[in-house]
Amino acid sequence: MKSKVFFANGKEYDLSEDHRNTIKSDWRAALLPAKTRKLTPDVYTRMRFLSSAEDALDRFGISLCGKDILEIGCGYGELTYLTAKYEGTKVHGIDVDEYIADQAMDLNSWNPEDIEFVNKKWTETRNKTAVKFPKFIQDKVTFETCGIEKYVTPNPHDLIISWDVLEHIIDLPLAFNQMANAVKRDGIVYHEYNPFFSFNGGHSLCTLDFLHGHCRLSAKDFERYIREIRPEEEKPALNFYYKCLNRATIKEIKELAVKNEFEMLMIDGHNPYKASESQVREELTKTILPDVIKIYPDVSLEDLMWDSTCMVLRKK
Repeated sequence: MKSKVFFANGKEYDLSEDHRNTIKSDWRAALLPAKTRKLTPDVYTRMRFLSSAEDALDRFGISLCGKDILEIGCGYGELTYLTAKYEGTKVHGIDVDEYIADQAMDLNSWNPEDIEFVNKKWTETRNKTAVKFPKFIQDKVTFETCGIEKYVTPNPHDLIISWDVLEHIIDLPLAFNQMANAVKRDGIVYHEYNPFFSFNGGHSLCTLDFLHGHCRLSAKDFERYIREIRPEEEKPALNFYYKCLNRATIKEIKELAVKNEFEMLMIDGHNPYKASESQVREELTKTILPDVIKIYPDVSLEDLMWDSTCMVLRKK
């Protein structure tokens, strides 16, 4: 770190070398060359995501059995195959190659060869995931290289599901419109995501060296921060900031749901501050919310407090 303080918004922010380590202990992995990085499917740790979805959907009497499911942002395919275990259920997973290329030190999304490399590596990794499951489950899973923004199907799905993906979709209005087209009437949409405004919403590349720094700075100041404090990370960090993170607030998500004829069955968040909630609320309201709200006027205290948001929608 080249400096111990950063000046912006007419004030001085103290920087901590340990802050990013505390928030994202594995952040250095994001800077490893993508072309030599080993991708290892981890089915076991992904099981808890499916369990959370089961619990949330069960509140409304919704089962994952006998469903035609679309998974957005399927990644290595661990949850795609796990979700296909239910009787009578099949799962179609979609994802984009550009997301990986945009945040890699040694790849570029504008280079067709790099996109081909990512696509091949995705396929190889999903094949490694597949062999961890019996053939009758493998046969119920398909994959497609596509983002939800461009996804079209003549046969709408019973359920659309995603984990840690919604925060990365830049054109959310289009995505919600496409989800409305891709799910049946009375069909269900489930998203669990890590919102931008949470303490860890900057992920590995955009978590700065002071609390909520990624959302307390304007885009111009964020760029200046990266160039002054982390110049060696400029390419992946700025790509990730502009091309891989949206700025959706809870208010905006609710408005998009209504506009696209979804009934909001639930939107709730995980609060990591329960042991000291009143103290944290007071501190966030006093020191952080004023900075953030100057840039993002629709931000609420819950946007800052929830490090994971769960949403269940029903298509009207």
